[in-house]
Amino acid sequence: GEVVVVYLTGLGRVDAAVAAGQAAPGSPLARPLLAGSARVGGQAAQLLYLGLTPGFVGLGQANVVVPGGVAPGDAELTLVIGSRESNRPLLRIR
Repeated sequence: GEVVVVYLTGLGRVDAAVAAGQAAPGSPLARPLLAGSARVGGQAAQLLYLGLTPGFVGLGQANVVVPGGVAPGDAELTLVIGSRESNRPLLRIR
C-alpha cells in the first residue's frame, strides 16, 4: 500500500505542449498521450500519476502504489506506456 516515486525517460508525446529544453509545467501537468500501467512483483499496481516531472527538463515520473499482496524481498517493477514495456528494476519490499 506504500507509494513509490519512480523517475524515468521515454514517455513519448504528452498532452500539454512543452518546448524543447524547457521545464515541464506544474499546471497543467503533462501526461503521456498513450495509456500507462504498472506491475510490481507481477501484480497490477495503481498509477497515481504518470507524466513529466514538473520543474524538470525531459524527466518523467510515475507514482506507483505497491500492491499489498507483494511478498517481502526483491520485486520487479514494470511500467508499460502504450505497447512499450520498461526494463524491470527491482524494488526491495519489506
